[in-house]
Order: sequence, then C-alpha cells, then structure tokens
Amino acid sequence: MSGKPADGHPVFFNQQHTKLSRGGIAWFINKYRTLTDAHELARARISPHILRHSKAMHLYEAGIPLPYIRDILG
Repeated sequence: MSGKPADGHPVFFNQQHTKLSRGGIAWFINKYRTLTDAHELARARISPHILRHSKAMHLYEAGIPLPYIRDILG
C-alpha cells in the first residue's frame, strides 16, 4: 500500500495537482482544529505524526497483527 491509487496519482493533492506535503497536511489539520467548538481539541497539539500514531494504536488495540499495521501505515 503506497498511498497512491493504481494509476499513480496521489489520493490527496494540492492546487498544483501534486501530492500534499507534510506541511500542507499540517496546515489542514490546524485550520480545522481551530474551527472546532471543543475547547480541549482547540488547544491540543495535533500533527500528522500524532494522527498516524493514533491510527496505529487503534488498530493494535483492535487486535490487528503488527505486520498488517506496518503495511497499512506504509
């Protein structure tokens, strides 16, 4: 699983139709985090790495084997 569909184009892309950078993803996260009414979330430090770690932990706690988690996360 490479994060790209079979045709090679990125799933999420920017205005130039190239893949989003880490900074671009962080910008989206922070933009929508600040728009939330949940005060705890608005103050939370959220990054692409934290979301990746959170997804891995949820999969692990659900009993997904580590090799599958590794493949899912790339």
